[in-house]
Amino acid sequence: MPLIACPACDKQISDAAAACPHCGHPMAPAAPAAPSVLPPAPPAADGGFGIFKTLLLFFGGLVLVFVAYAMSKEDPLREERQRDGLAIEICWKDQARKSLTPSEARVFASLCEKMEADFKLKYGTTP
Repeated sequence: MPLIACPACDKQISDAAAACPHCGHPMAPAAPAAPSVLPPAPPAADGGFGIFKTLLLFFGGLVLVFVAYAMSKEDPLREERQRDGLAIEICWKDQARKSLTPSEARVFASLCEKMEADFKLKYGTTP
């Protein structure tokens, strides 16, 4: 707070004092500051659709993120089907080996046919 001189007694007093503490002379009140009131904001030119557009974009983005996440995950059933199909393919290759006796080849063939039947029953298609 700066000090000013009293107009009556010429002593130093605070500029915020209402009267001089030495002589009691009333000090002129400072000019009131202009109120800092902002004018009201004009209404939105889009008729209030700004919030609607924002929410629509937010939820649309949320759906896109969910779809991208769901598509990025591997389908465990598809992997299992591929493994089972590969096992059947290996079974038939082992059955076709020339080193097998005819009875061993028949056992392999029946095993491979059983695997194919189980595959068709489980997945509804042939391997």
